Amino acid sequence: VVDAPLKAWDPVAVNHTRVVHLDDSGRTWTMRTASVNPPIFEIEDFLSDADCAKLTELAGTQGLFKSDHTYLDGSNLDDRFKDVNGISDDEANKLFRYSEQTWLPPSNDKLLAAMIDRARVLAMLPEDASIESMQVVKYGREGHY
Repeated sequence: VVDAPLKAWDPVAVNHTRVVHLDDSGRTWTMRTASVNPPIFEIEDFLSDADCAKLTELAGTQGLFKSDHTYLDGSNLDDRFKDVNGISDDEANKLFRYSEQTWLPPSNDKLLAAMIDRARVLAMLPEDASIESMQVVKYGREGHY
């Protein structure tokens, strides 16, 4: 069986805007073309304040874990999972990634499932597409990727 080719939005031109319907709530989103090549789009208020509050709540309930803290030059590869709480700013700036994270499966919450489904519709993926969990990342002081 050959899978159907992926669909993509036509960027049209930089600053082109369109109104999109991503669910059956009646809500609309404005999508603006930021770049044609490569096609980059901005979707205003894709996540509502309530969506963001729910993500914060779910991530807090599930708990955050330390991201892989490898130096940019790879010299600390064997220590990448060591505790880095309280390290100096200079030490933090050497790290490839300095953050905490968690993954939220859509089965955890009805509102989360709706957010992920909106993203699926926006990406023009079929209903039966395999969608991974939503990653939530917290960047504290000196945090970066």
